[in-house]
Amino acid sequence: MKKIVLIFSLVVVLFLGFLLAAPFLFKGKILSIIKEQINENVNAKVNFSDDLDLSLIRSFPNLSLQINDIEVVGVDSFAQDTLLRMKTFAATLDIMSVISGDQIRIKRVLLESPDIHAVILPSGRANWDIAKPSTDTSTTEESDSSSGFQIALKSYELSNANIVYDDQEAEMYAAVLGLNHKGSGDFTQDNFILETLTQIKSLTYRSEGLNYLTEAEFDAKVDIDMNLPQMRFGFKDNNFRLNALEIGLDGFVAMPNDAIEMDLNLKSNKVSFKELLSLIPAIYQKDFADLETKGETSLTAQAKGVYNSAIEAYPAFNLKLLVQNAMFKYPALPEALNNVNIDLEVANADGILDHTVTNLKKLHVELGQEPFDAHLLVRNPMTDPNLDMGLKGSLQLDRIVKLVPLEEGTKLSGKLIADMVAKGRVSQFSGDDYENMNVSGNLIAEQLHYEAKDLPTPFDLSAMELNFQPKEVKLPKFEAKLGHSDISLNGSLQNFFGYLFKPDEVLKGQLELSSSLLDANAFMSDEGDQNETPAPEDTVAMQAVEIPANIDFNFRIKGIDKVLYDNLELKNVQGTAHVHDAMLDLTGVRLGIFDGQVELNGKYDTRDKQNPATAVKVKLSEVDIQQSFNYMNSVQKLAPIAKYLNGKVNAEFGLETLLGQDMSPVLSSLTSDGFFKTSKAVLSGFTPMNTLADRLKLNDLKEVLLTNTNVSYEVADGKVKLKNPVDFKVGNIGVRVLEEGYTTFEQGLNYVMKLDVPASVIGGNTGGVLDNMLKEVNRSGTDLKAGERLNINALVGGTIQKPEISTSLKDIGKDALNQVKDQAKQVIDNKKQEAIDKANAAKAKLIADAEAKGDALITEAHKKADQLKAEAKKQGDALIAEADKRAEQLVKDAGANPVKKEAARRLGEVGKKEAREKAAALNAAAEKQGNELIGKAESEKARLVAEASK
Repeated sequence: MKKIVLIFSLVVVLFLGFLLAAPFLFKGKILSIIKEQINENVNAKVNFSDDLDLSLIRSFPNLSLQINDIEVVGVDSFAQDTLLRMKTFAATLDIMSVISGDQIRIKRVLLESPDIHAVILPSGRANWDIAKPSTDTSTTEESDSSSGFQIALKSYELSNANIVYDDQEAEMYAAVLGLNHKGSGDFTQDNFILETLTQIKSLTYRSEGLNYLTEAEFDAKVDIDMNLPQMRFGFKDNNFRLNALEIGLDGFVAMPNDAIEMDLNLKSNKVSFKELLSLIPAIYQKDFADLETKGETSLTAQAKGVYNSAIEAYPAFNLKLLVQNAMFKYPALPEALNNVNIDLEVANADGILDHTVTNLKKLHVELGQEPFDAHLLVRNPMTDPNLDMGLKGSLQLDRIVKLVPLEEGTKLSGKLIADMVAKGRVSQFSGDDYENMNVSGNLIAEQLHYEAKDLPTPFDLSAMELNFQPKEVKLPKFEAKLGHSDISLNGSLQNFFGYLFKPDEVLKGQLELSSSLLDANAFMSDEGDQNETPAPEDTVAMQAVEIPANIDFNFRIKGIDKVLYDNLELKNVQGTAHVHDAMLDLTGVRLGIFDGQVELNGKYDTRDKQNPATAVKVKLSEVDIQQSFNYMNSVQKLAPIAKYLNGKVNAEFGLETLLGQDMSPVLSSLTSDGFFKTSKAVLSGFTPMNTLADRLKLNDLKEVLLTNTNVSYEVADGKVKLKNPVDFKVGNIGVRVLEEGYTTFEQGLNYVMKLDVPASVIGGNTGGVLDNMLKEVNRSGTDLKAGERLNINALVGGTIQKPEISTSLKDIGKDALNQVKDQAKQVIDNKKQEAIDKANAAKAKLIADAEAKGDALITEAHKKADQLKAEAKKQGDALIAEADKRAEQLVKDAGANPVKKEAARRLGEVGKKEAREKAAALNAAAEKQGNELIGKAESEKARLVAEASK
């Protein structure tokens, strides 16, 4: 008996010891597998605490795993973007699978406080696309069997999750905040019931600028009948709550192949008018419990059929909403919305989207004694929408404040009057077939005033009138103010209904604009009061402005008396502006700025949203140099010397560059050429001139009066290069800056200056460079006369703040030189070796100059090669886009016949393949031509260096 007890005790001790020791035994193995799987499969920076929490006791006989402080950060374009940050990941593992080491079976998963930020850039690239390309050529079954993990879930849970989905390409945004979700079911079985509970504290969804849900609450209890072999999922006894609206869902979804089969029915046995109103954020988020309602309401929806995006197959669907004799009123407010009647049906009988019919048969409301009615019928929405719509009624906006509790500080008043009808096809509205159209009526706003907490300044629309006509919509009057700013518009709009009902249609217009003041700072600052002049250092951060692609407006700027932007004041702005195709064209725009006049012609291009570009021609007339330098980044880069100039400048120049998201030029892309002319300007405090003056002991060079001084330049390879010599005089001293000079964008200097200095100014240069030069000459017996002049070279290098100046005596007056040649022969003989050394130095300079010239040729060749490649890519992309468009049109033209659709799809694929092959050929040809240019440039450099070395 003692022996049995001893053995039993020993077993218990060993078992308990195993429970305590097992986590330490398997921790390294599990950590190694996790990191191995991440490194093999993920292209991102993944960090988490190495202190894994393993336990056998918490989940005996299984092993519990907990990983803390997980973070996934993208690379390349998403290097600053955190895709995932999570407090805790916990899982329950099958202990026997851990011991065997082949596969680790996961039975339960918990994600605590995960923050997920999913982004799709305008280019279509997604930040979650971090999986490395697979190099495994085995079948799916083999790949699955080789995985380090295997799912054998019984339950999973997300606790306090925040998920943001930002699709910038499709202009779609969703935010799910405060998400708690759990599900339980035996995923090891082929058939089982998955029970789920979901709670969302705040749900926001918007698409293409329209808000569909704003901070809505959502709860759901959904039990799903899971049939994994057939991939069929049935819904029974499910309840959903969106704000106060409670609905249920019956039916199934099946995915036996690429297509999705469905038969779903929305249940809403107890929908009330109050529940429907809860979907309106302004009503639900403010004293909703106190809302009084009445009326009869019903809501039904169905979807049945097959969805397959590859062949553009969609299920049939139907939605009906009926509201009869309803009303709502807040007890604390005097107004009620009465006699609310809505009859809406959206139906599609066969799954062909163009057969969808939206029919708002009736919308009638009464606010006070004023009725408002609307109806809308839309057929063929995908091809050529056929409309029958109308609005009739008036609305006193100050009644809204008495109807719905608005945010504190909100003020609303004015009147809207609508009386218009439109009947016909959208194509007719933009064409010349006026006989079959019925468009007439007006939409008028009178004395509209709006103030809100989030609006920097009040908005006043004193008068607006839209006159609807078959050919166009007239805008005879639009008079508005936003804070101190005012705007007056008149003109006409074309394709109004096409733009309204088809997302790819373009709204066109011809408008005349005038204003006495446009204060752009009110749109960019939380502070709306611009009465005080901002301090010079208080600048507003600029942001790249995106031009809409589906707007084609021609603006005639009749006159804007004053525009305030940052600390700039633009006066008497006139000209024309054309907004189209995500671009802004400016023609003959004239304005007063920097105490002078500016004329602009050019383009601002945002077709590439991430890399906007601009190309402008600018003419400056008597512009203050200091003001332009302080406020224009381009002047600071192109002419850093302007910081030390006081006076006026005239200029004409062209400039092309890509722009950053802060609207600053991308210097690597900047090209420019033109000229500057100073009528009268003073250069002072310029360190290179001060250094040269100190070296030559010529203090007059420290302050230079520039009169009618011309500077022609060009920008290439990051350098601002002179195109002609620059001449000016300082008293009796002549100065010429040679055209080979340049300034880099980093303010590096490389100039040769020639100074013509009279002998009469040398007196008083005791100990200076000129004195030494003069003594060297006079030692040879030459006596310079007062009328003689010294020609001096000055090499200017270094930077503006730290210049490097070297000088040399090049020439003396002609008579003096002849005398020096006769009397200084012995001196020259004695310094023969010194001359040889100087010759070698000159030869070295020739070689260096040849190398620099060769490098410039190679740089230019690379630039041209890049241009060839860019143009080839542009042409190739256009071929591919046209082929894709044609393929899409072929499928559309095939109609509903599935055989014709498939034939059209295959024909389209052939066209797309040919286009991609042609694009590849264009790219290859451009690559070859570019390489040949670069090769020629490299050969030319070698020839130049060899010639200089002779």
